[in-house]
Amino acid sequence: MRRLMLLLSVVLALTGCMSWRSGTIATSELQPQLQAKAPSPISALQLANLGAPVTSRVVIGPGDLLDISVSNLAGENQGYPVPVRVGDDGCVQLPLVGPIIVNNLTLPEAEQTIYVQYSCQEILKRPQVVVSLRETHKVRVYVLGGVKNPGMYELNGKEADLLSALVSAGGLLPDASSAVDIRRRVVVQPTRAPTDQLHTAGNQVTPTSLQRASPTAETTGTSQATAQNSSPYSAQPAVGPVQPSVALRTQTADATLIHMDLTNEKDKLTIAGGLSLRNGDVISVGQQRISPIYVVGMVNRPGEFPLPPDRAIRVLEAIGLAGGVDRASLPDKAVVMRQRPNQSDVVTIRIDLDKAKRSIGENIILMPGDLVSVEETAMSYARSIFRGAFRLGLGATLAPSYGF
Repeated sequence: MRRLMLLLSVVLALTGCMSWRSGTIATSELQPQLQAKAPSPISALQLANLGAPVTSRVVIGPGDLLDISVSNLAGENQGYPVPVRVGDDGCVQLPLVGPIIVNNLTLPEAEQTIYVQYSCQEILKRPQVVVSLRETHKVRVYVLGGVKNPGMYELNGKEADLLSALVSAGGLLPDASSAVDIRRRVVVQPTRAPTDQLHTAGNQVTPTSLQRASPTAETTGTSQATAQNSSPYSAQPAVGPVQPSVALRTQTADATLIHMDLTNEKDKLTIAGGLSLRNGDVISVGQQRISPIYVVGMVNRPGEFPLPPDRAIRVLEAIGLAGGVDRASLPDKAVVMRQRPNQSDVVTIRIDLDKAKRSIGENIILMPGDLVSVEETAMSYARSIFRGAFRLGLGATLAPSYGF
């Protein structure tokens, strides 16, 4: 009887090994395109390598609010700081001298420029000019996608770069990808559009012909105020000559898409050099859509398990997530079913669990969508029968002795 059971176990073991090897490939036979690679996580700590260079100089830009004080302009040896907003054209409007370009100038350079304007036109003799920055213009951007706190953020205009926007949004999520897209709407500068020349007809102002009009020196007093406060296409009472207005037309073009890769060395240099953002930019951080893995067969808790985006999962760890192998049969064989990149067919990879405990080459990294099946071979089936028979015989032996 014992010889028969021993012979049966040998036959079952050989049969199980043959069926397990048929139609499968070994881990050493995997082609490069079928080998999984450990993911490269994009963590918040890596953003520190993308920092833009900082400067201690304060440079004036459009939208900044300045306090400008010019002595002797209001009275003898008197100078009062006047808040002046820098226009989109980079100019400030000052009394008596008109627009002065201060864009991309430091505060001392702006003081010297204003001093020269008042001095050269002989409006003031040796004026004392003081320029200080009261408020920096804000850049409003939108950060979406794989960040912790997506939303709208107002950045300091002097530090409005891609890194500042990502940090303001709380950094990247663990499943964020390295792809970052910046969608920017191109706005054409306002241009003067021809409007209808206006003339009086009784008490009504009516458009007549489409031609470009220019202000005349005859417009004074009440007529000038009336023309400034009226629309060229609205009916308003007219008193005396009417100064026609010139409409401003703003055209918008299609959005421009700027694509950056946080792992690309060239793009990293671009970001580190200072990738400035503009008002209204929309920053979209990609997210990795990772398919889960599946563990079935002779395990305690078969099912579907998410694949972490920031670290690798190998075969033995996946079986551990499923509660380990069945203790009654203790299977030592498994297969990994993996789909080819072109999705043409499925490749079945055989895994020897005993070898996987000793060799990392056998304990391969899993790909998204892999199915791990712990196989019930003839050996594991015979092992479960022997264990069941042993427990049954042990129970029958102990029952008369201990009164079970």
